[in-house]
Amino acid sequence: MSTGIFVVFIAGVIFSSCLVLFRKVFITISERVLELLNVIIDSKLNDDEKHKALIQQLSKTLISLTKVILVVSFTVLATLAPIKLYIAYAPHDETFLSPSSGIALLIFSLASVLPFVLFNKLSVKADYSELSMLLHRMILNNENLSWALFLAEKNWMLKKTVQNQNQKFIIVTGLARAGTTAMTLSFANSKKIKSLTYANMPFLLSPNLWKKVYNPKSTVLMERSHKDNVLFGYNSAEAFEEYFWKIRLKDSYIKEGRVCLHTVSDADIEQYLCYQSILLKGEQKMYLAKNNNFMLRFASLTKLKHKGAIVLLFRSPLEQANSLLQQHIRYCKIQSENPFVLEYMNWLGHYEFGLGHKPFSLSEQDNDLNLPMDKIDYWLAQWINYYQYIIQFTKRKEVVLIEYNDFRLYPNQLINRIEQEIGVDFNLGPLDKYLQKEIELPSANSSLVEKSDAVYKVLLESKLVI
Repeated sequence: MSTGIFVVFIAGVIFSSCLVLFRKVFITISERVLELLNVIIDSKLNDDEKHKALIQQLSKTLISLTKVILVVSFTVLATLAPIKLYIAYAPHDETFLSPSSGIALLIFSLASVLPFVLFNKLSVKADYSELSMLLHRMILNNENLSWALFLAEKNWMLKKTVQNQNQKFIIVTGLARAGTTAMTLSFANSKKIKSLTYANMPFLLSPNLWKKVYNPKSTVLMERSHKDNVLFGYNSAEAFEEYFWKIRLKDSYIKEGRVCLHTVSDADIEQYLCYQSILLKGEQKMYLAKNNNFMLRFASLTKLKHKGAIVLLFRSPLEQANSLLQQHIRYCKIQSENPFVLEYMNWLGHYEFGLGHKPFSLSEQDNDLNLPMDKIDYWLAQWINYYQYIIQFTKRKEVVLIEYNDFRLYPNQLINRIEQEIGVDFNLGPLDKYLQKEIELPSANSSLVEKSDAVYKVLLESKLVI
């Protein structure tokens, strides 16, 4: 009996060890099946293109399926091997080893848990588990599936609620590292605001359907990977809106490694307003989004001038350029060590820095973008290109131009002025000042410094005055 217990225990350990060892085979088949579905529901492909894509994806799926069959077969044989050997060569209690034996099943089950526990303890702790990464890949990496879920959610939500044709929204934007996250998180504290949050991941285009399944209540905050003292949690607002535009526009505005100016059609705008509506769910609130790519399509979206307020942030050139440089170096290292971070940022259209960096292409007169990215000059040129372009919009009524240091040092006074400008009382209550360490800024090309200072001066003259 004791030998039989040991044999069953070993069989249980072998079974789950095989599952742990070959887990990537099961993960891959899950991804392949969703990728195949993504091709099947792609309405943009003509018959020939779809036929070719289906054959390619089906062959990948069949290869993965073959691997699964081999792994399952090996797992079954490896699990049964010690039991078969014990039955063949050792005296045993046949009742104990029968499939109906409760004791044997209990021992097998307990033994099969051990490898999972050991694997969990030995695994390198990360923000996302393997199952979480799989879910993100299955949804965010399959744009047609995401869009189909959006259409399903749209049909479901707009049957339940009437789209408010006069709904207003607020977009926080600017070149990265201008303080857009801090500003967004402040607005998001208002009960009059609704925004996408981490709890909506990865079902960003169908947040209400996903909420039926997953609705975390945790209020625990942790510092984000930027290591800039900005805390976030499941209910924190973040820059997730760009995923809508990437899917809707099929990445058509990303060309030759650059993120380009583009126009959006009336149909695109209509879908965008529907997207806002399904998040608001008929509530009398303002839609809030942080989107650093927003100004790339702003010229088209001026049709919404009576609906939206654009809070556009800037920061002193060398400070912002240096912050971009430091984050670029930091994220190149992070993404090299953990490729999922690169996937994640690419899905969400976060090309601001890191290995997936794509500069904005804003005019034919863009400053030289062939400068080395590990030097301040490149990022200062980026700053000049962006803010030189947006100067033309700073006088528009719907655009509120904010200097980051004003918000950092005088947050309450600045929010009051923004409320006056856009006609909304956020009822935020007292806000804390953002502390900033004094750091020595690197020297940059004198010509770029001169250009940036000239642009900065114009921005200072146009900013919202406290």
